[in-house]
Amino acid sequence: MPTWQTLAASDLVVAGECGGEIPVFAGRPVVIQLKITRPTIVSGSSFESEPRVEVVAATNTEVEYLQGLRGKEVLVFAGVYGRGSDTLRLPGSVGGSVFRFDDELAEAVRQLARENTRSYELARADKAHLCAVTPVTRQVDKRIAELGKGAEAAEKAVQGLIDLGWPAFRAIVCSLEAANGPYVGGTLRVRTSAGFEQYAFFKPEKIVDILDLVLSTLSGESFGSIASGGSEKERARAVKGWWTFLGRELVGARAGKP
Repeated sequence: MPTWQTLAASDLVVAGECGGEIPVFAGRPVVIQLKITRPTIVSGSSFESEPRVEVVAATNTEVEYLQGLRGKEVLVFAGVYGRGSDTLRLPGSVGGSVFRFDDELAEAVRQLARENTRSYELARADKAHLCAVTPVTRQVDKRIAELGKGAEAAEKAVQGLIDLGWPAFRAIVCSLEAANGPYVGGTLRVRTSAGFEQYAFFKPEKIVDILDLVLSTLSGESFGSIASGGSEKERARAVKGWWTFLGRELVGARAGKP
């Protein structure tokens, strides 16, 4: 996950001394409570006086990496993920979310935060153009309307949106904020392979949760998955993340980048 995306999927980036007990790896994932002492905010929202970040280290390499940071100044990306939870967790991998602190890295994060804000504002300012009605938007709207009609209709609609491919991406982003209605189909089955009958199962709560899943499938990116539901704060973060993604695509296109 690129750093700008890790940042967009986080609620805060905090710097401080890494503390907390870090056990020895015993062949299975280890849940570690990192305590950040003498914290300062680098980007994002406020935090408690000494925030704790829950980290799931899945390998010995990750555990040893964290052990090597204990007692040292670190920079940590973190957010709250899961409805009803107030636990800070990492938005991505251990190695992509926890770093040895240095001033250049902190300034780079602040610069990325400014770039993300500009990208988001650019896309929002260009919304009328980006969201203009086209034959593709009509197809997207038709399939989104089917998402609220139960599990079988939703399964077909999701596959239809995925089959539209990248040309549908922009239209789906434009539909996110209006897709606040409930999903009434219970478990949603989504095909994961075109060549085999392989499926993944999700429990979305709102239509926007399903669209987040489709956007992740089309782009290979994520801003904290809400495919099986989430808090309204998580939904807002995901929607902002997709608009930021769209804005960064516009910046790249206008700069002549592929």
